[in-house]
Parts: sequence; C-alpha cells; structure tokens
Amino acid sequence: MIYPDDREVAVGGHTIEEDKSAFIRYKNHPGDVVSYFAQIYATNYSNNSNVYIEKDGSLFDHIGLSQTLIKPELQINLGRDPLSLGVLGVGYNWEKISSTRYGSDHRLHAWYILGQKQWVINNTNIIVGGRYEKNVLYKAQFNPKLSVAHKFTPDFILKASAGTGFKTPDFRQQFLSFDNTMVNYFIVGAKELTNVLQEQIKRGLLDDNEEVRAFMVTNELIPEKSIGMNLGLDYTLRQNTGFKLNLFRNDITHLIESYSLPLVSKNGTGFFSYRNVNKVFTEGAEFSINHRFNRFFTINGAYQYLIAKDKEVINQIKNGEIYKRDPSTNVSSPVRLSDYHGLFNRSKHSGNLSVRYFNEKISGGAMILAKYRGRFGYFGLNGFNDGNNILDDDREFIKGFTLLNISVNKNLGKYFDLQGGIENLFNYTNKVYMPNIFGRIYFINLNFKL
Repeated sequence: MIYPDDREVAVGGHTIEEDKSAFIRYKNHPGDVVSYFAQIYATNYSNNSNVYIEKDGSLFDHIGLSQTLIKPELQINLGRDPLSLGVLGVGYNWEKISSTRYGSDHRLHAWYILGQKQWVINNTNIIVGGRYEKNVLYKAQFNPKLSVAHKFTPDFILKASAGTGFKTPDFRQQFLSFDNTMVNYFIVGAKELTNVLQEQIKRGLLDDNEEVRAFMVTNELIPEKSIGMNLGLDYTLRQNTGFKLNLFRNDITHLIESYSLPLVSKNGTGFFSYRNVNKVFTEGAEFSINHRFNRFFTINGAYQYLIAKDKEVINQIKNGEIYKRDPSTNVSSPVRLSDYHGLFNRSKHSGNLSVRYFNEKISGGAMILAKYRGRFGYFGLNGFNDGNNILDDDREFIKGFTLLNISVNKNLGKYFDLQGGIENLFNYTNKVYMPNIFGRIYFINLNFKL
C-alpha cells in the first residue's frame, strides 16, 4: 500500500537482484630470494525494483541500485628461508555506487601499504606487521600487529596476538538509499537519513511528529578504531580430530553499527540505518572442532560466546543516571547492571554445525549446514519503549533461530564445477524485523576456474 494525499492505493511489483564477481591472480618466482603475486578482484551488485498500481497497471516507481568495487593488489615475498620471510604489499580500493535516489554517482577510493616479517626460533613463531592506509575522506592511519605462537608438542600450539584496527565507513553505511518495496524494508546511509525521512513525510507514509524528527539531524559517521587481543590454542587429538579455542577482547571507539529505527511507515515498511557508538568493548570465546570419520565424511562445529557492551552506559548505570519505565504500569525504577544486556543486534550465543561428504571417484559431494543464532535485542521491538534506549528488558529480544542449508557439488572436468542446493530449508522468515532473510532459496551455480 501507498498513501498519496491520504488515499490508500494498492500496489504490486517485482525485484531483480544480480551479484557478479571476478578474481584473477598471477604468481611468479623469478629467483631464490624473491617471489610475488599480483591479483585483482572486481564485484558488482545491482538491484532493480518496479512498483505498479494494481488498479490500472501503471508504473508507480522504479528503484535502481548499482554498487561496484575493484581491488588490485601486489604482494612481494622476500627471503630464501620460508620460515623467516618478509612481506611487502600495496593495494588500492575503488568503489562507486549509483542509484535512482541520487542526483549523481558517489565514488570513493583508498590505498594501503602493508609489511610483515616472520621469525621462527626453535618452536616459537613470531610475526610483526603493520598496515598504512589512506582514505580520500579521512586521515591516514597506521595499524601495527604482533603475533606469537609456540609449539609445545606437535599436537599442542599456544597462540597470542595484539594489534590495532581502523575501519572507515563504507558507501553503504554513508550514502545507501535502498527501498525494497516488495519486502517492506528501507536501508538508509547515515548521510541520506534526513532526506529519506523528509520524502516519506511528503508522500504521507510517515507523520510529521517529534518521534520522526528526532532522527532528522546531521549524521556524520566517524572512522572506527580498535585495540584487540587474542589468546588461543590448537590441539590435535589423534590424527583425525582437532580442537581450537580462542579468547578475545576488543576495545572500540566510534563503533559503526547498523540499527533499526523505531518507525514503521503506513505501508508497513521498517527503516534501518547506521550510527557510531562512542566506546564499546567486545569479549568472549570461540571454540571449534573438526573430525574426519573416514575418507568420505567430515564433521565441523563452531560456537561463539559474546559479550558486547557500551562503556558509557555501564558508567551511567553505576552512577544511578539511567532509569526505566515499565510501559504496562508506568512505574519508573533505576536500571541495575544485571539488567543491562549490552548492544542491540548481538547474540550472546551462536554457532554452526556441518557434515560434509566427498567422493573422489565421482568428483562430487554434498553438505548439510546448520547455523544457529541465539536471541538478540531489537530496539523498539513490538513498539516496546521503556524510555532509555538501552537493552534492559526481556521483552526487547527476538527469539533465537536455526537456518538449515543443503547443497551438492560435482566437478565437471578440470575447469568447471557445478553446485546446487537449498538455503533456509525450513523457510524461516521474520519479514518485519529481519527482512534480509528471504525464506527458502533454491540455487544452482556453474563455476569456471582457470
């Protein structure tokens, strides 16, 4: 439905998505000390939607989006001993996005230089590296990293690493203005949010009130910076079974996160955009296991436990500065630390489990993959609002779910690979709060390899 001039008009239509990519790599080893590779990756995503008035079949709206990314890179390996190599690299990112919603195309480019040196001393492996990056819109940034791994036995390795990170807002987060009328969601870059909301008001799809205008402000995304530490171990139990455990901690300033606006248009469209969260930490553990039963069957499993919280919110709770109001009783009370569940859209528990079959005689195989996402907070879920904009109530959680995918593949000679399958076999959907999950999808791919 659309609502021009406060009239309800039924509409229908269709959406066509295309996702194309190409990757080429050239390797050479001109001498005993030097080897190098040059590669280029290019991808294009396009989405075209047509919306028609059902009454007379006339075209009401056409929405087109095209996003292109090109990434060339050159990497040189220096050193005769493979255990003490030095690495130098340079790369460039070029990106363009165009849409029927823009008056002109948006372009972005950045270049980077990276270096790395490795030493192996007895059973200890030390790697020191760094990356210098310059984005056309932001100041240059250098990020160092140190990694150490020690092999206590052939079956037991302990690893540790520390480093800094830098992430600039991409085009999607800055300028995207994508309205999928058929699925009823609107993804809006931070810089476009005010314009989109004004247009929605003009078309009668949103009311002009304080709740809407609270989001019609200057939205400038700041690059994300982080300091990360990891401690992990690899353990091999017998020949066919391996375990990995990793503990991590990241302290992030200006975290770039997606969020849902607590707004729904008169035709049922939800809105998503991007914002910075000033001071955040994430910490937790990751565990994985793989086991080969025989030459045909392999099982792999992984689990993640995650805590992600806003440091400023924690301090405000400790100082008694944040209250919550129960919508059913209108009674207010101070928020306790035990009430605060962390950032929205983060699952404390998640994991996956896959079983693979491959037969060399027929050059083909199959896989069953289950992906689990635990419950997670959603801002404004079912209209819930306790007045503080933080995740502190069980009524703000979407239940966990599992997606099941199945696929089969067959090698067709030296250069071709055929793959087909079904994603989301049980057709799980949540169109209002997770419109990116489209339901059951059947696919077939033919891959060509040089």
